[in-house]
Amino acid sequence: MDLIIILFAGLYLISAVAVIIVRSSFKSVLWFGIVGFFSSVLMLLIGAPDVALTQFTVGVVLIFLVYVMAIRKQRKVRMGFVETPYMIERNASGFEGLEWQIISRMEKIEGYEIESIQYDNIDEAISDLKKRKLDILCGGITKEKTESTKEIEYLPYLETMIFSYNDEKIDYVHLKSLSTKKSEIKAMPSHRTSYVFLFSEASLDIKEVMEENINDLKENNEIEKMVERFL
Repeated sequence: MDLIIILFAGLYLISAVAVIIVRSSFKSVLWFGIVGFFSSVLMLLIGAPDVALTQFTVGVVLIFLVYVMAIRKQRKVRMGFVETPYMIERNASGFEGLEWQIISRMEKIEGYEIESIQYDNIDEAISDLKKRKLDILCGGITKEKTESTKEIEYLPYLETMIFSYNDEKIDYVHLKSLSTKKSEIKAMPSHRTSYVFLFSEASLDIKEVMEENINDLKENNEIEKMVERFL
């Protein structure tokens, strides 16, 4: 019995540390619920079933449900986008594309609610981002299209190539989309750059969440699989 108590006490301490070190608020609540569970088990093992029941009811069930619902409603992520083939496209069932697969992780894993706002013009979208009407902006945007300013932060997530075409500079995705409409395209590689997500200065917490998710995807080689699927 003593060994079992020591085991659960160790698990309790590990869970308590996890609550502090995890960077996601949603994961923190999950670990907080686990702490409450181990605490209930410990109370039961040392002969306090009434305290264990109270701890389980309040510390696990109620707190878990209330906090999860609160976190899921804590804020909407206002996503501005310029519809771009292979990157983010709206269809009858919702969205698809490489960038949507990355952004939607905030909804699936972190519990945020994503509110989409479509733009036809990238300049108008950037203007709204600077005015803090948006949290994040996407749509096959490269670093060349905007500079990091006090109103805008950018997060690179995928290297790409800029091509020279008809005296203009065009990125790989837009060139690929153009090639489906024209039978012959003569384009020369110009220089390397990166696709980026743009964030308003008021949404740096969203940028941190996105950066963590992107790093996880890169570590697990999931980005490569997404690129193979969509590009």
